[in-house]
Amino acid sequence: MNLKKYWKNICLWIIAALLFYSGIQNYASMEESNAAVIELYGTYPDQKRAEEILLSGAKAEEFTDLCFVWNGGMTDLQNPEYVRQTQVAVTGVLGKASLYDREGMALDENDQEGCIIDEKTAVELFGSRNCVGGAVVLNDKTYLVRQAASWNMHRILIHPDAKDTIYTQVLVRPAKGQSKENAASGFLMSNGYFGTLVDDGWLENLTPWFPAAFVLLAAFCIQGIFGRLVKGSRYLRWILTAFLWGGCLFFLSGWITFPYDWLPDKWSDFSFWPEKIQKEMELFRWYVMLPKTAAQAERLCAGMGCMLKCAAATVIMLIADVW
Repeated sequence: MNLKKYWKNICLWIIAALLFYSGIQNYASMEESNAAVIELYGTYPDQKRAEEILLSGAKAEEFTDLCFVWNGGMTDLQNPEYVRQTQVAVTGVLGKASLYDREGMALDENDQEGCIIDEKTAVELFGSRNCVGGAVVLNDKTYLVRQAASWNMHRILIHPDAKDTIYTQVLVRPAKGQSKENAASGFLMSNGYFGTLVDDGWLENLTPWFPAAFVLLAAFCIQGIFGRLVKGSRYLRWILTAFLWGGCLFFLSGWITFPYDWLPDKWSDFSFWPEKIQKEMELFRWYVMLPKTAAQAERLCAGMGCMLKCAAATVIMLIADVW
């Protein structure tokens, strides 16, 4: 095989492989969602009512982790020691902060003096990511940094203490074997609120198909290379092809999972698919329109990065194969 003849193809394969590798890194950074995110409307719980719901939930026979979320908008955050300031999005949580984001575990439920900021804000205010224990001032109140989180936007996470705080989101951890939709419905019905589930399940189901498409196309290309390299031995070519596709299918089996809720109870139910697609499209529209938690925003950025990079890698690989 004359490598000089195929140097353009080799360059394209290398570019495609690098894009695919970067996309897989994005895919690996997509943390699985462990909470049902409910956007409330109509009536909102205040600080007192939210504390009552948390207390009653802690006494219930089947305890469910909850987290109430208050979005405080954009404001200035200051470092009085270094006389620096920057703008951040303020988010207040009441309950299990780990439901809002995994790194929220650093903020204890009863910690009214602590906060979590992102790494970019930490660098702007302290000159370093190592700022645990440092003091910041938000709306004339001083908070101590408990952790610098790896969020991609300027944000501060606190526990609000104002009695007039209104919570517009609720995060509910589903019980074992319970769907997010059922967990959200259970909370709304038991507490008399109205809300919409902000579900990003479509992202988790759709994203793996993009790297899978690249792997399948790459397998076809490698099979063609085997055919050109091993021309005289049919059995060796068959053995290499069998190992290639066996490894490819084994590799993909860890990614691709078909959601069982897309299977109708009866195959004769022809209305199931149109209704299911319409329902998923409605959930997708709500997801685009409604505010998202830090974890959802990070998953969205990682998922979109994975899909775009893997799609570009697939196109480049296809161009290299037909060139």
